[in-house]
Amino acid sequence: MRLTTADESGLDILREGSALHHESKICLSESLLGCQRKIIAHPGFKDGLLVDIPAGTQSGETICLKGKGMPIPLQGHVFGDLFVRVGVVVGADEKKILENGKAILQSLFLTSVA
Repeated sequence: MRLTTADESGLDILREGSALHHESKICLSESLLGCQRKIIAHPGFKDGLLVDIPAGTQSGETICLKGKGMPIPLQGHVFGDLFVRVGVVVGADEKKILENGKAILQSLFLTSVA
């Protein structure tokens, strides 16, 4: 299952030369299952840029999208990279699910470690 949502945090892309930096917040279920984010503020993509965030992505991880940054001056059609830093946020609904399903989670994770 892949969830796709638009990142509506506004114009939150930082430019550093030809490199672009963006921070994207995802919830715990998106971190576990993988998801896609549409970065709507990317200056080079009028309709936004779709970014795949793989299952198991941890908070603080950075995904590098080669060639999705800004043009590199005097280098023709060569572009810098886009770095997407992922932040995992556990919402109230997910906290409730975790509390209610703690025994199930323990059985899943403790048996897989042994």
